[in-house]
Amino acid sequence: MNAPPLHQLVFLEFGRQRVSRLDFSPCLSRYGFDKLPTNPRRLRAMMGSLVCCIHGYDDDPRELHCIAEVRRFVREFHRVWPHWLFFFCAQPGVSTLEAFTACCLEQLGVTQRDGAAVTLLESDPAEVTTFLGSDLPAFEAMCDRAEVFPELRLQRLQEVYALFNLPSPEIIAARRPGPMPPAQP
Repeated sequence: MNAPPLHQLVFLEFGRQRVSRLDFSPCLSRYGFDKLPTNPRRLRAMMGSLVCCIHGYDDDPRELHCIAEVRRFVREFHRVWPHWLFFFCAQPGVSTLEAFTACCLEQLGVTQRDGAAVTLLESDPAEVTTFLGSDLPAFEAMCDRAEVFPELRLQRLQEVYALFNLPSPEIIAARRPGPMPPAQP
């Protein structure tokens, strides 16, 4: 699956007030289950097209995943709307899926190299794999609704796993006892 061109991406912003109120309306008003297109082709075109951003914390020197209020918001957002694997953009350099996932992880390490402005986020690959795996039922349900072919489902998952530098989902399935949830034709 090729990532949508930048001009086809949808950017949703959650400001500090929405974060503190746990207000997900910018997403749910457009991507709520009852708001999605019923036409499978139109829904399929939305796959990988969403970039969610959080703003209003520029005055806080911490990374967003280190701010308790942001972590609470993102975790609740994930609980209410678990369709990240289907909708979130997985294009390196554009995707916010990594940052949002980091907010949901328990074990995070942050390394700042020699006073650099950029910090490196270190997470346990097994925890990330488990987190992504917990979203597979919602991903499969949305793929069913959008009539996504099994090859495209696997390609999409490969893109997401590559974003996190994780082994391909079929390799993970081969290592685990028991099968991955089957893709529905």
